[in-house]
Amino acid sequence: MKKKVILNILLVLLLSINNLMAQMPLSKIKEQQTQAHQLANKKEYKKALHLYSKVFGEYSTQNLYQAAIDCGMEAANICIAASQYKEAFEWYKEITKVIGIAATKSGQLQNVNYFNVAKERFMLNMKLKNQVQSDAQLTRLQALAVAMQDTTIDNNLLYMQSAYDYMYGKNNAGDSAFNRLIDFYNQRQEYEEVNGYFRSLIDMSLQMNNSQMMDHIYKNYMVWNDSIQNIEAQDKITKLEEKYGEVLFHMSDKEDQLSYRLFIIVGTCILLGIITFLLILLFINQMRLKANNHRCKRRISSLQEFSELKSQFIHNISTHLQPSLSNFSEVASQLPANFNIEKQQILQQSDAIKNYLNHIDELSELELSADKLYETQSINVKSFCDGIAEKVTPNIKNEVILNIEVPKIEIEANKEQLSRILIHLLQNAVSHTNEGTIRLEFKKRGAHLHQFIVSDTGSGVSQEMQSQLFKPFKKIDDLTKGDGLGLPICKMIAKKMNGSLVFDSTYKKGARFILDLRS
Repeated sequence: MKKKVILNILLVLLLSINNLMAQMPLSKIKEQQTQAHQLANKKEYKKALHLYSKVFGEYSTQNLYQAAIDCGMEAANICIAASQYKEAFEWYKEITKVIGIAATKSGQLQNVNYFNVAKERFMLNMKLKNQVQSDAQLTRLQALAVAMQDTTIDNNLLYMQSAYDYMYGKNNAGDSAFNRLIDFYNQRQEYEEVNGYFRSLIDMSLQMNNSQMMDHIYKNYMVWNDSIQNIEAQDKITKLEEKYGEVLFHMSDKEDQLSYRLFIIVGTCILLGIITFLLILLFINQMRLKANNHRCKRRISSLQEFSELKSQFIHNISTHLQPSLSNFSEVASQLPANFNIEKQQILQQSDAIKNYLNHIDELSELELSADKLYETQSINVKSFCDGIAEKVTPNIKNEVILNIEVPKIEIEANKEQLSRILIHLLQNAVSHTNEGTIRLEFKKRGAHLHQFIVSDTGSGVSQEMQSQLFKPFKKIDDLTKGDGLGLPICKMIAKKMNGSLVFDSTYKKGARFILDLRS
């Protein structure tokens, strides 16, 4: 019995020694983390993320949880820089798991780490305009702030609350939260902190292309800036007035000394001159700020007017060219029979140019009205998708199977525009799939989020072309084979349906497009 116990103890010791030998030295881990950081600076994101994954695993294995958490946050930031948002969310999930393990093993609350992860998830969801997830993360942040009772955390929460409200048009609620944040720093005269928060909100509105948010915040910033300058000027005037009062006191105290009184009078005049000079400077500064504000408004108005003129110009070009192209087609159709091939080519090229002009005109109109959403109506997804399938089925090759995987469910959407997007995606799939399957799916991702997914087993899209899919005027090809404006138009239509259209780069069996719609 004793021999068996001794053998078991020796076996446990041997396994522990093996585990220690298998672990990577801490200096090596830090060296790899430094290499990963250098690769990220060179924008070699794939290599950097591979190294970060190894370092994250080593830190976690050796119970260096805070180092693992910091490493994971760096990796998530790199994913965001590389526009790999799905991977960033995966990193946040892994970081949250490590935080949970750290809390369990140390017996200490990890609220600060939980708060930081929730904050980054919130900011990324705001960047992606995912209101449902942004709201969920904001609720999580509020609960953590209540538990921590920390002033810095409370101020961060006020900033994120105001950013959320401004982003989704709740300006009154946003002003309420942001004014509490401003009051906190104003009372401490920490005006640079407030200035930094204003600039951060303005930068956020620019990144998210939210002109209404930027205009509202900029107006609030100008009002605050004017008030602070008035306060600072008033403080200077008050100090000068105090000095002026002291001078008057000395004058009354030594009235018998004429020379001293003259000195006091001269000093008083100088002080009054300084006060007058400061008041003039304050007035000039306020007039300059008003002039700058007026110039900014004029610039914004000029940009809007330029956009409208651009759209009108494009429309006029299309309108003026249409009759000429029609006459060109009519003349071509009257060519003799021995020019039949040339006639067909001319007609085909003429029709392609007409379609190209129409697409350019439509794309310009969509850009101009991007903030005006389409009206919606109730749609039965099953019958709607079956109708779309009937339209594309005649063009499908014999070796290809079309699968429609949608439930019988009612949603709110614009039927005409939704049909345009799905038909275009399916026709693209038909054109690039010679065998295998084409699939149209519907998934409900939340109370107000729906997904239509079109995938195929065709030739797929090259890595080089993926970044150009939704950019107009990038395709250089024969117009009779397509003008490359279909997907950019579909993306703009999706935006006006309060949704988004993306290409799934993680799908490797062909091509997959995902249409998100928010109701």
